[in-house]
Amino acid sequence: MPYRNLEALITERAAALAVQMRSIAESAHSEEDVRHGCNKLIEGFLEEAGLQIRGRHEYGLAG
Repeated sequence: MPYRNLEALITERAAALAVQMRSIAESAHSEEDVRHGCNKLIEGFLEEAGLQIRGRHEYGLAG
């Protein structure tokens, strides 16, 4: 079930997520480390918000 007030949840969580993402980026050794760390944060947010979003990763634009 989606979070009753998504805008409020975003407002509540945005600053903390930004701090956590910066920390992940600063301690990462590769782009992959950043991607995995940030994906975990985003997945947690989506779960809390009650959203189901199907991600598309590493796809080509030219066919």
